[in-house]
Amino acid sequence: MKRYFRLIWVLLQEVRIFPKFVKNLRIILINLVLNYYFTYKVSVL
Repeated sequence: MKRYFRLIWVLLQEVRIFPKFVKNLRIILINLVLNYYFTYKVSVL
């Protein structure tokens, strides 16, 4: 029972950290896309 509780606790910790990670990942992806887009535009012009 205690082990099970511990597992739930660990999962909750992960869930709490996960949204931050996703947010950071999204920001990084947006930055990459914007950089790629701008460099492409500049090279075309």
